[in-house]
Amino acid sequence: MRKDELIQAISDRTGLTRTDVKHVIDAFVSIVKDQLINGNSVVMRGFGTFTVRIRKPRVARDINRNKPIYLPERRIPFFKPSDKFVKEVDRANSLVK
Repeated sequence: MRKDELIQAISDRTGLTRTDVKHVIDAFVSIVKDQLINGNSVVMRGFGTFTVRIRKPRVARDINRNKPIYLPERRIPFFKPSDKFVKEVDRANSLVK
């Protein structure tokens, strides 16, 4: 599902205009990004948690030149779905089969 399809689905389900839904989604994404950039997490009970994970520095290999490359420590966004959400998806998938 693409963003425009998500906007249409939410608009159909809630009766809000597509423009209003787009503004809400854009605000949500912006707020989550801002919180993660500031080192905070965003918890949505029953859905999951957005956090930042730190990848340790490591040495990789440039396969074209066969030389080592140093990769510094990095912060990456991470989403962990809640147990309830995982169970609902699993239950729905087991009913489809």
